[in-house]
Amino acid sequence: MTQLPDGPRVSILICSYNYEAFVGSAIESALAQSWPNIEVIVVDDGSTDDSWSVIASFGPRIQAIHQSNGGQGAAYNTALGASQGDWVIWLDSDDLLDADCITRCVALITPDTNKVAFPMRVIDAQGRATGNVIPYTMHQGDVRPTLRRFGHYGGPPGSGNLYRRSAVERFFPIDVRTWPTCADTVPFVVSAAQGPVAASAQPLGSYRIHKRANKELGLFGNVLESLVQTLLRDDKRRYAATAMVGAELGLSSDSELLPTPTQMRTRIISWRLQHATHPYPQDTRVSLLRRASRSLAAWPGYGLAARLAQLAWAACMLVAPQSLVARLVRMNVSDSLKQMVRRVAD
Repeated sequence: MTQLPDGPRVSILICSYNYEAFVGSAIESALAQSWPNIEVIVVDDGSTDDSWSVIASFGPRIQAIHQSNGGQGAAYNTALGASQGDWVIWLDSDDLLDADCITRCVALITPDTNKVAFPMRVIDAQGRATGNVIPYTMHQGDVRPTLRRFGHYGGPPGSGNLYRRSAVERFFPIDVRTWPTCADTVPFVVSAAQGPVAASAQPLGSYRIHKRANKELGLFGNVLESLVQTLLRDDKRRYAATAMVGAELGLSSDSELLPTPTQMRTRIISWRLQHATHPYPQDTRVSLLRRASRSLAAWPGYGLAARLAQLAWAACMLVAPQSLVARLVRMNVSDSLKQMVRRVAD
């Protein structure tokens, strides 16, 4: 029997659905890790394209699992159940890890660390860097006060989080009816509800944007929904995750969670662009500006300049003539604007 190297065993879990064009690169980045004690598990969740052929081509270097389509939650359950690692990372099948990612994350682990997070470079469909890095705010240490207020905290997308197995395993398997999407919210929240989060200052992976941002609605990312769907989905996942934490750990949260600054911007856009279908009928210009101010004040990591810049955008969105609204909405997904705000804040 081969003697495993010293140090924790890390499971890289890749869940894929119809990402034939990208899943091979994700697997290659997982296999290229400099940390020697890893296993790579790939779950194909009933893809209808040629993903399985790509996955199977890696042979015994990975553990490949094919299952009927059950959604992201089902794939997360299968991947974790098949793994043996002391630490686990769910790598989205369109994202990439730097070769030294796991090695550098392991170096940040202390006895009480439940999660190690790292920023991610944004790349396009062809793997070219856009120059942007996410997230804008990266919270670390004890983030439970922020969790109580928002049901969330500042951190990277799912691929940018390495979790202590014992901090997440007790919450699995998750309900596949509740989590057909957004399953990454569960480990993201429950790990931080139990102990400190460590964070790398440097990007250690790449987050791929391969669908054009819906700039007319101010939406950014690969899941392009309507404004109403985006707002209701975000509310659902935050309240569902905090309910799990409350039931299992007894960690109380505010009865009405504050929207994060990002969610607040989407809410303002929805109220202005699609007033007839806006899902919060109690909203007014004054109440939205007040709520945005409360959100920015309570969200750690924003300096005064960044708060003022975002409040100025919110105020302009709420009072601008209709002829200027479209231009202000597009600013919400502008990388150049975010970089400008970051430079001012720094």
